Amino acid sequence: MDSKNKIFRTMSYSKSFFWMSIVFNILTIPLAYFIGVMGTDSATNDAEMWQGFLFGFLFIQAIPILLLITSIVVLILRKRINGKRSKKSL
Repeated sequence: MDSKNKIFRTMSYSKSFFWMSIVFNILTIPLAYFIGVMGTDSATNDAEMWQGFLFGFLFIQAIPILLLITSIVVLILRKRINGKRSKKSL
């Protein structure tokens, strides 16, 4: 009985980490968009406006995107590990 509780507890931690990273990513998108737009506001940056926007956007979104990728990897690995454990106990 303890092993099942431990499996569900670790899954809930990985799911909560996933949802927190989603919320953090959603909350930083407007700020990243604003910084990206301000990066293209320069008068000398006419030909490569999309590069300025992309640099500004990814400068702000780098940490939230890395958190999201990490949480997805953790969630997938936990599901695979817990699936193997439950098959062994049967």
